[in-house]
Amino acid sequence: MKFIKNFFALFIGLVVAFLVLEGFLRIYNPFPIRLKGDKIVLPINQRYDIKNDKIAKLDKEIIHTKNSLGFRGPEMPADYADRLSVITIGGSTTECYYLSDNSTWPYLLGEELKKDYPDIWVNNAGLDGHSTFGHQVLLEDYVVGLKPKMVLFLTGINDVGRDSLNGGFDNRLLRSNYVSGLDWLAKKSEVANLGLNFCGRLKPGNSAWPMDKTWI
Repeated sequence: MKFIKNFFALFIGLVVAFLVLEGFLRIYNPFPIRLKGDKIVLPINQRYDIKNDKIAKLDKEIIHTKNSLGFRGPEMPADYADRLSVITIGGSTTECYYLSDNSTWPYLLGEELKKDYPDIWVNNAGLDGHSTFGHQVLLEDYVVGLKPKMVLFLTGINDVGRDSLNGGFDNRLLRSNYVSGLDWLAKKSEVANLGLNFCGRLKPGNSAWPMDKTWI
């Protein structure tokens, strides 16, 4: 009988702890993860101040910002429908995580095109680690709804040497293969999603984890 009481008390304690942690993570999650189940989660209104003292060719102070869309670049203007809108999509070579906002190639391209198209609006939707499977989901979840005039892709490097999906990550993104009960749970629970990522199903370096400044 004592064992049953102790087991029941432990069970209640775990449930309460789970609910408290779930509530906390829903209010504030200190672990920015870019994948929840099969859905890409963009980091909106973020600013990364990165100090670099290891790579001489990069800025000593790198300023990397994300706007309210979760992209790099200026906010969507009020007259967006009348602008020449361009969104760039790709992996790390498009996101340019370790370059300041005014040094990325999408920004420089936009500045050059302004000479002939003063009303142009360019945003950078690149995400580190993304293959073409990730690009497809990004298009469906975010870009198509924005109806940009043009989408530019820089693709291929994350698909080189692969003749199949990349284990768990790409299989989760390609929704026709999305059958995992754990992934369904990750979409419903912040605790479950955090646990799955920390257990190594998604290792640092793929697009589920934004790269950290300490990796320079």
